[in-house]
Amino acid sequence: MSPELVPIDMETRADQRPQTVPDGRAPLALPCAAPAADDQPRNIRYGVVVAGIHLLSAPGTLNELIASAEIHPLPRVPQWILGLINLRGHLVPVFDLASLIDPAPGTSAHRRLLVIDKGERAAAITLDGFPLALDFDRASPQPRAAMPEALSTHTRAAYLIDDTEWLEIDFEGLFQSLGAQLG
Repeated sequence: MSPELVPIDMETRADQRPQTVPDGRAPLALPCAAPAADDQPRNIRYGVVVAGIHLLSAPGTLNELIASAEIHPLPRVPQWILGLINLRGHLVPVFDLASLIDPAPGTSAHRRLLVIDKGERAAAITLDGFPLALDFDRASPQPRAAMPEALSTHTRAAYLIDDTEWLEIDFEGLFQSLGAQLG
């Protein structure tokens, strides 16, 4: 069974029109900030929430939302590795960052995935909800606050947007680190 794909451009500006995907469908329309009063384009970035932590991928990183996919479990791996999905012929590992951040056993009904990067470099994470459009013109850099150890060395920057702290994560480095833990 192939996954139901919902591609999104995680760096859309308010003045851009949605592009169509190869099969002719339009990308997922995400809620977005209203146009600026002076009709100037806004710097819109998208963030996701995982285990109550607000995360941003680096600018220019390709991200793809998958509404549902069959995850094939792997034997003898930590609980934060859910398994693999087949995405256009590429095996993509699926990480449950919530389990990595808080290893306490819990019931995980996550099935919405965010695939980060593409091809052989792609990896997916489970999400608490849909990506959120953020008006980055209102973002202010912040010193990094206390955060889970699993994310601390892979956090590039922290931003405050509308009283919420957002962490820009080096997902490529995080995925390489997690892969190295498997030996």
